Amino acid sequence: MVKIKDEVFKKYLKKLVGDDGLEIIESMPEKEFTDMMIVEKSGYNLNLVRKVLSILYENNIARYRRVRDKESNWLSYYWRIDTENIQRNLKDELSRLYRILSERLEFEENNVFFVCSSKIPCGRYTFDFASDHHFMCPVCRSDLKAEDNTDIIKKLKKRLDEIEKLKII
Repeated sequence: MVKIKDEVFKKYLKKLVGDDGLEIIESMPEKEFTDMMIVEKSGYNLNLVRKVLSILYENNIARYRRVRDKESNWLSYYWRIDTENIQRNLKDELSRLYRILSERLEFEENNVFFVCSSKIPCGRYTFDFASDHHFMCPVCRSDLKAEDNTDIIKKLKKRLDEIEKLKII
């Protein structure tokens, strides 16, 4: 059986396929198997098993080989789980997150923001947008007041530092 011991891997797989999908994965043997073998072992229906296998295949975590029966011309799919690609997928996702956070940090550091002064703020606007609207909220027409985004910048820097400390990217 495929045993996922690493909690990070478990969380990643759970994000991809959900709780039921994780149970299905853990009922898969380490050698080749068919979807029907997993249905019998896991107790889940065939559609869900195939959906999980499809998601794993799309993320390069599962692969298959096809075998055609010479008499019936029926195709059988033999699946295998490749947990090595989970690490690569996580690295790619972390790199993408790092890039997005870096872009957001640059945006936060290079802009001045204004927010609606009403009790329920309508939005957050850049200086250019606010000046184009004469520092009036375009939704409720209340005054726009300057926002201090120092905390946002600190949080973004902290998250980027945490990712850098992982030494994955």
